[in-house]
Order: sequence, then structure tokens, then C-alpha cells
Amino acid sequence: MAESVTIERLLTLIQATEDLCKTSGPDQPETGTFLSILHRLKSEVANNDDIIPFVDSLSDVRIWNEEINHLKAERGGSKLKLDETASPWAESYIIRKLASLCRGENISEEDLIGIKSESFLTSHYRLLSKISMHLVTSLDADDEGDEAKGNGFLGAVGDALQFCAWARCLADKFSSQQEVGGIKEELAILRRHLLANEATKVLDFLKQGEDGTVKEEKVAESSGRSLRRVDIVVGGVGIELFLDLCLADLVLAAGLANSVTFHLSAVPEVVSMATETDLRTMVKALMAVNHIGLSQCHGRWKKRLQDGSWQLRSDVYWTLPFSYLDMASGAPELYQQLTTSRLVIFRGDQHYRKLVGAAENVSNYAKLSGIPREVLPAPICVLCQFKSQAGASGEELNPSTKATIDFYP
Repeated sequence: MAESVTIERLLTLIQATEDLCKTSGPDQPETGTFLSILHRLKSEVANNDDIIPFVDSLSDVRIWNEEINHLKAERGGSKLKLDETASPWAESYIIRKLASLCRGENISEEDLIGIKSESFLTSHYRLLSKISMHLVTSLDADDEGDEAKGNGFLGAVGDALQFCAWARCLADKFSSQQEVGGIKEELAILRRHLLANEATKVLDFLKQGEDGTVKEEKVAESSGRSLRRVDIVVGGVGIELFLDLCLADLVLAAGLANSVTFHLSAVPEVVSMATETDLRTMVKALMAVNHIGLSQCHGRWKKRLQDGSWQLRSDVYWTLPFSYLDMASGAPELYQQLTTSRLVIFRGDQHYRKLVGAAENVSNYAKLSGIPREVLPAPICVLCQFKSQAGASGEELNPSTKATIDFYP
């Protein structure tokens, strides 16, 4: 086993879910029931209760129960405690148990959508409006020459990579009452806290042709080229998902790929990973917002879903407790599909830790280059902000709060 998980970290994860619930869906009739479930789960974690098999009918129940029984058998059939498991394993279990408890209380996926996103557009309106206008400005290059237009697109993709890395921090800053600058000014401040910033390497890589030479023309407009696809393994709901969509939009507009596949959770969850329903609900919700930038996002994103340049794929594998380094044997069909990708982008610190191991905090940060290259299906990039106990909304960025844009070609 890797490092033992800390109960404190699991409690922080549950608290983040509770905070999201209170800010995003306070008026939903199911919110009270959901908060009661969270309080029950928090008590079980604080008491370090036994890990037990699931009894629900969710699609991954057999895989989960086999894994739980396997770990117990390794200990001679003795009881299994949360603090005896590796960090990514325990987090996956807690998230999965939350989904199970919701099913037991008859909270449907539609109910969860309401809890997660009912007030999302209003609670994060200031940040969403700034980012959407930044996106519109980047795409509105009718008066520029082709070279300037291409450079503008690439710069916007670089910004989007940083937006995704700092999603939670940006959400805190712009939803608080503190004075903030423009979105570019905030990025300049946050850039000093990046553990790795390989955005330029990512852009250079995506610009390359199959022979390794840089292509000046836009990929999507060049003839006789094989399909080039970027895959995004999404992070959480809300602002994280919105920024994933912005990134995918700009990657296509810049001609760095001509299709994007979003990898989503097949199990209804709350904060760890968005579902297909989450994504489609968000795109549809933008239609009702009276804001030019957000309205244009709705129109473009709806078209991308319709014309197939955006593809959606849901898998239970992403929320199982397994290391992604074992994907070739644990999910061979998914692994094979990813081998045809130009680049796989992983969003969020839980995905990061399933790649590199059970890093508990920033001091355990490990570069992707430490992974044996032969176990990866394709070049990968990780965009994530590390969870921190300190640094509340509206406060100055805590020194321990870090993010990374890491690339492994």
C-alpha cells in the first residue's frame, strides 16, 4: 500500500461537497436530505468505521465489492478501516458511498443535478462572464490576418490551460467580495504558484505534425490529414466543467485538433467527476442567460455536440479505486481507445494522484515524468490545483496552495 490516508483529508472532501450543496442548490427540496446524508457520512469517517461492501444496484457494484473483499482477504479476512487504505482508494470509496447513500434515500440523478447546479450560473456569474468574454474576444478575430489570428488562438489556449489548473481558486476569488482585477491580471498573480508550467510545451506538441515538424496551417483546415483527437478526462461539476468546455472549444478553434472526446463518470456523483447529464445540462442552461459571452458559448457548444466535433464517453473506470497505471489490464477497451488520442488531458487532483500515487499534499508532489512511459496509452497532461486545508474564500492565496500544468509527451 502507498501512504495511509488521513481522516482529516476525507473530512475536508466531505466538507467541500457540503459547501457546494449549500451554495449551488439551497432551495432544492432534496437538499435537506442530502445534507443529512453528508452529516452521517462525516460521522462514519470521523469514527474510522469499517469499510463494508455495497448493496445498491449501481453499475459498478460488482467491481467495488470484489475489490473490497479482495483487500479484506489480504488481511486474513479481518476488518478493513479507511485509514488502512491508500489516499486515492479511500477517496474513491467515500465518493462511491455517497452515491450509494443517495440511491438509498431515493435521490435520483435529476435531483443531484439540481443540488449541484441550480444556482451555479448566479453564484459564479462574475467569473463566468469574464471568462466567456475573454473567450469571445479570442475567437472574434475577423479583422486580423491569419497569422495574428492563429497566434491569438494559441495564446487563448494557453490561458485556458491555466484557467483549468486554477479553477477552484478562481471561483473563490471571483465569488467573494474582495476586489479582483481582470482575468489576465489574476492569472499573472497565480502563475507564481505553479509547481510546473508546461503550457508552452503542450501547445508546441499539439502544433507538430506526425513527423515532428511544426505545421503553420491550422490542422482542421489542412487537407489529407488523419483525424487528430484530444481527450479530456473531466474534473468536477460547476466552474471546473465550464472551464473544461472552454478549453475544448479553444483547442478546436485553434486547429490543434479536429475533435475532442470528453470522458465522464458513468455513476451519478457530486463533486469528484461530472457526468454526461451534468455537461448537457450546463450547455442547455447557458441558453437562458442574458449575457453576450455566455449566450455565444451556448450556441457554439450546442453546435459542437450536434456536429460531432465534441464526443461524450462515460465509463465507470474513472471512479473506481484503481491506479491508472494498470488501465491496460483493468480497462483494456478504454485503454485501446485512448491509444488513438493525440493528447489525454486529466483534470483534477484525484486523477493526478491515481497517476502518480498517493501524494497527500504539495510536499509530496511528483512529476509525471516519473511514470514508466510504456504503461501510458498516449501523451498526457495534468491540470490541477491541490486541495489545501488553509486559504478560505476571499483570503490572500495561502503559500501552500499550488497548482500544476504538467506534460508527459
